[in-house]
Order: sequence, then structure tokens, then C-alpha cells
Amino acid sequence: MKEEELLLENERLRVENDFLKKFNALIQAEEDKLKGKKIKLLKN
Repeated sequence: MKEEELLLENERLRVENDFLKKFNALIQAEEDKLKGKKIKLLKN
């Protein structure tokens, strides 16, 4: 039973880690997009 619980927790943590990586990538992409718009406005 203990081994099965550890395997389930390991899988849960992997899923959580993947989710957080994707979430951070989306935030970074949005920040980069906003920075690009600011640079364009400053150049005009």
C-alpha cells in the first residue's frame, strides 16, 4: 500500500509540475508581448 501511495503522489507532483511550467511559460509569453508593445510605443 505504501508503494502505491508514493507512486500516486509522484504522479500528482509530476502533473502539478507540468502545469506550473506551462503556466509560467504563458505568463512569460504575455510579459514578452507587453514589453514588445512598450518598445514599439517608445519608438513612435
